Amino acid sequence: MKVVKHRLDQWDRRHEHSPERLTKLEQQFENQADKLDHLEEGISKINAAVENMGAKITWGLGAAATIMVMFDKFWPLLMKGLGS
Repeated sequence: MKVVKHRLDQWDRRHEHSPERLTKLEQQFENQADKLDHLEEGISKINAAVENMGAKITWGLGAAATIMVMFDKFWPLLMKGLGS
């Protein structure tokens, strides 16, 4: 029994700092988790802004294409009507 008690005492002495190390690791994990949460929020905002810009660019290109088609179709009529 004394041998078992002696070995348990040695085991306790060798691992006496484990809870502190675990606490430190837990704190680092929580810190990294917080950073990832903030990063995710930032990425969500960037995605929303890019989506908004994409919609505006799409509408602008559609409008420009429509104007170009109208100009292409009506330019000959305008030139004939003006006597060129």
